[in-house]
Amino acid sequence: IIGDDAARSFFRWHKPDEIIKCARLLVGRRGCDLLLPFEGSDAIVDALQKGMTHTRVMEISSTEVRQRLATRLYCGHLIPAKVVDYILSHDL
Repeated sequence: IIGDDAARSFFRWHKPDEIIKCARLLVGRRGCDLLLPFEGSDAIVDALQKGMTHTRVMEISSTEVRQRLATRLYCGHLIPAKVVDYILSHDL
């Protein structure tokens, strides 16, 4: 699951073609802004387009979550408690 902003650079990720072979992408589209074309191989572009899903706009930044977790700040209002527990128990 990735946001449409992260999907723009998906073709630059490590082995994106392998990722789309292993998992179906779900691309959360935030807002109604003009959707720019995706880049990458035909298979990557197709996987991203098929995975597009309109989502509610939520002011949650993955960067903020990672920073808060790294400094042991409360994140229960941003992600489910079970996710926080898993991250902390596996030292992620």
